Amino acid sequence: MPDPRRVVVFAEDTATDQYGQALLERLGGEGGVSLEVVSAVREGGAARAVNELVAYQRRCQRRGVARGPVDLGVVILDADRKGWADSRKRLLQAIDPATFPLVAVGCPDPHVERWYLADRSAFRQTYGAEPATPSPGRPGTDCKRLILEALRAAGDPLPRLYPSAAGRLVQAQDLERAGREVAELDHFIKELRAALQRLAG
Repeated sequence: MPDPRRVVVFAEDTATDQYGQALLERLGGEGGVSLEVVSAVREGGAARAVNELVAYQRRCQRRGVARGPVDLGVVILDADRKGWADSRKRLLQAIDPATFPLVAVGCPDPHVERWYLADRSAFRQTYGAEPATPSPGRPGTDCKRLILEALRAAGDPLPRLYPSAAGRLVQAQDLERAGREVAELDHFIKELRAALQRLAG
């Protein structure tokens, strides 16, 4: 059996990191790729995270990543209503191919909570609650608040721990339906699948 492929997930917060790792696990399993995932969470928002991504790559080049080179870098930072394409371009400019020779970039717009709600039936199945519909004209802007309100109403005493169930959520999601609902998630799924196919080959 081949050695697992090493993947670094660089994300701006726990909710993003947990969703990204869950999606990796699902797509890696579907593609028959064994993965060893290293998490690099950087709290503090997307603008700060870009600078920290550059610093992280410099540290990797100076010291090396423990246990060997990186086969795939997965970078996921919120677009913060700046648009998927422009945010992705900014991240690609910050990525050092010497650290991440193969990369998949995700830019939830505006925040990753929109990805959590991309398949609402899967969210209800996972958490036992369904948030209200976001305000018209502001897709995704209120998603985090609506998630917390729904989980409190359903009796969850610790609603902020919802990222801990990201694995079950992503396994339950219909990814085609989720991609139709949220375009930038569809782009990320396709990019991640393509990267995993290259690793499998």
